[in-house]
Amino acid sequence: MRITFLFISILLTIGIISVKATNVNGQDLNKQVSFTVGYENLSAVIKRLQAQSGVGFAYDETFLGLAHLFTQPNSFVNESLSAVLTNLLQNSKINFKEEANNILLYRVVYGRITGKVVDETGAPLPGASVALEGTSYGMITDSQGNFILSVPEGTYTVAVSFVGFKKMEFPNTKITSKPSVLNVNMAGAGQLKEVTVTYGKQRQRDITGSLAVVSGTDLLDKPDNQFAQELQGKVAGVEVTQSNGAPGRGFQFKIRGATSLSLSNQPLFVIDGLPITGDINDINPDEIESFTILKDAAATALYGSRASNGVVLITTKHAKPGDAKITFNGYYGVQGIPQQHRYQLMDAQQWAQFENEYYQDKLADEPGTNPTLNPVYANPSRYGVGTNWFDVVTRRAPTESYNLNVSSATDNSQSTVIAGYMNQQGVIVNTGEEQFSLRLNNDYSFDNKKIKVGFNIAPSYHIDHNNRIATEGVNDIIEKVSEASPLISPYAPGGGYTYSAASPGQVANINPLAQLMETVDDYHTTRILGNGYLNYNIWDGLTLKLNAGVDVEDVTHNNFVPSTITTNLIATGSSAYNNGYSYTSEAYLDYNKTIAHDHHIDIIAGYSIQKYQAESNNIVANTFASDAIPYLDQASAVLQV
Repeated sequence: MRITFLFISILLTIGIISVKATNVNGQDLNKQVSFTVGYENLSAVIKRLQAQSGVGFAYDETFLGLAHLFTQPNSFVNESLSAVLTNLLQNSKINFKEEANNILLYRVVYGRITGKVVDETGAPLPGASVALEGTSYGMITDSQGNFILSVPEGTYTVAVSFVGFKKMEFPNTKITSKPSVLNVNMAGAGQLKEVTVTYGKQRQRDITGSLAVVSGTDLLDKPDNQFAQELQGKVAGVEVTQSNGAPGRGFQFKIRGATSLSLSNQPLFVIDGLPITGDINDINPDEIESFTILKDAAATALYGSRASNGVVLITTKHAKPGDAKITFNGYYGVQGIPQQHRYQLMDAQQWAQFENEYYQDKLADEPGTNPTLNPVYANPSRYGVGTNWFDVVTRRAPTESYNLNVSSATDNSQSTVIAGYMNQQGVIVNTGEEQFSLRLNNDYSFDNKKIKVGFNIAPSYHIDHNNRIATEGVNDIIEKVSEASPLISPYAPGGGYTYSAASPGQVANINPLAQLMETVDDYHTTRILGNGYLNYNIWDGLTLKLNAGVDVEDVTHNNFVPSTITTNLIATGSSAYNNGYSYTSEAYLDYNKTIAHDHHIDIIAGYSIQKYQAESNNIVANTFASDAIPYLDQASAVLQV
């Protein structure tokens, strides 16, 4: 009888669950629910949630011990059932999943994985990272390279990494209640034996200053238009931040924190031995072979006070003997502002209702002021959504980049040509940047490599369109967007744009869409980086090195603001030109000798000179005969020369 009774009980339980499941639709965990809980036992909460949501649950209340688990007070409004359960079951060692049209509650069973991480010689690697990809589970190895992870049973990908070694992954690793063992032998990542530090190369083990080396090859999979973006989060102690969201603008470097309250914290940038004095935004990331970052005060011994904020040494790509190849890479993507970061603005009906309620409050609380309601705000229900000004001035913007790399090399001649094109449109309408770049690197050797000569030249042409219009600060475009009335259309009935974006009683702002679409603010930058060198091996270990380089940059700025978007209805135009020129010349002797395999001598003596000069002019004029003729010689008033 006892067996029969238990069997009937099981059948009844299954029958009850099956009946509940008949009213359940698929995708139960995505169902939206509103639910409130207090400090109460989980058994009562699950039953109430089951009844309120209409979703069937399957669980063993006694085995899970629901009556002895308690929830914290919380309230959920239109949240998915999955999110609600995740919150309710946290720290309970109970999980859930959708199975056979029911929400199955089950106890999480933990397994354990242990092991040891060693290098190629068998020496332990303390501090190696062991992580389960796609989860938050992970740890670092102890002083003997050992690790122990206790995680829910399942199949995982175990990732092991350590600085200077290749990251290793072990997919489909099953972790069960029976302890698993995973011993890892890390392989070297092919670290550079030598690094470029300034006027030559040094063995990495001989360097006592703080530096970091990053290979450009490791960064090629990132679709970035600037090398600053590629370095974000890659080097300890180097902070790369974006202070402006416009295309091609706003990346700042800080090496080991800020060093000045009032002056720039930018480090010195050196490309193939040539210190850069201008902008770094027009350097094509695809041209870069590696970065060497000097992070401590020792950098000032190499470059003087210019290096007080650190130094970023950039080595561009050079062909290697036997490595002739043609490579092409490119990408195309679309950018947008995530929904959670978009302004939540009132629609037209809400705006009119707000003004109506404001009037009613003044009438009730300040009757002596004799408030009046503008007829525009009467009967708010007649309005629909109106104009969402944030949507009007933003867009999903394309970005694209293409690079062609041709290299060829023999024992005595190496040549590399890199051609690039980049176009990034801004998420703010009528903004964007475009760049054309070319780099030619050539190296030659003569007299059994006793003489080495080479030259590099890298011209580029960069266009910034409306990128520097003030959009993000106080009284700038985005603030005007938040103040613009949704009752006003951005477009005039007869074509073109409306002048004002304000309804009665509001801030009298000019149409922000018209400001963006009709303003012309273009920067055209032409730049040439070039340098050449000659190395002559006088005798074994003693080398004469000569190096000369130039950095020439011409920037033209044209601006025109038509009368239709100014407060005084007078058009204004300006034109500016800036020419910067610097040259570097160096000559030094380098004695590099290894004696008896154990003693190494490296002595450098030389002379270096760098000169920078710039000239600029600017002209501003207004009162043009017509907005259709934006040329300065057509203005009747010149304000500044």
